[in-house]
Amino acid sequence: KYKSYNHIDENDVKAFINVETPNLGNVEGYLIKKNKNLIITLKTDNAYVPIFKSSTELLKDKLQESGYNVISISVESIKNSNNIISASTFFSDFIFKELDVKV
Repeated sequence: KYKSYNHIDENDVKAFINVETPNLGNVEGYLIKKNKNLIITLKTDNAYVPIFKSSTELLKDKLQESGYNVISISVESIKNSNNIISASTFFSDFIFKELDVKV
């Protein structure tokens, strides 16, 4: 599979969004899109988790009306706030589970 770094593959996208809002505090969004499949994780301050959870079905319905297959939408409280640098593990597709060394 050849990957060009000159364009974004619209069928394989990961996005991280971090917004500080005056009314809902800090909100982080993690989105994974593979073709028309979506996995969404929203993280917010603990006090606002119930508000976000109550709206996940509406969000799912609207995305499905737009033609997406929503695999999951999860809402969690923020344990440690991330920025684009500290969220780099989210973007990493390289997972090392073992090390094989020949001497």
